Amino acid sequence: MIDNKMFVVFARTSKIEVYNAQTFRQLPDIRVKGMSNPCDIVACHHGGEMYIADLGGCCIWRVSIENFSFVRWLTIHTFNIWTLSLRSQRLLVTSFLPPSILLYSTANKELLRVVELSGFVMHHAAETTRGTIVVCHEGISGGSWPWEVSENCFH
Repeated sequence: MIDNKMFVVFARTSKIEVYNAQTFRQLPDIRVKGMSNPCDIVACHHGGEMYIADLGGCCIWRVSIENFSFVRWLTIHTFNIWTLSLRSQRLLVTSFLPPSILLYSTANKELLRVVELSGFVMHHAAETTRGTIVVCHEGISGGSWPWEVSENCFH
């Protein structure tokens, strides 16, 4: 949510639905030509941009909140993008195949860190202000619950 607007993506479509965050009244959609199967979206107050993971295009789109211009920001063929998280001009990307976490600079697309994971299915991850990551996952042995949350150092 940015500027009192909520942005929503749906699988197998090129549109971003926009809503007034207080009244939930639908505003005009944003069309991203070339986007085919979005699976996650994050918005940045600082940069006034949204980042959208597109399974169909194996890429991440960057969309301006101000004028709704868009660009295929990053194309990735080495892993399957799953979820996004954003903090301080750092975009955290999770992959389900291979299970991994990648951290990119939004300033220059530089790959800052890669954490490869094995033995479980990751559902989401977020970077904390301390530089660690919190991961929601399932399948790690040792716990009595099939779903767990773990925090690990990401320095």
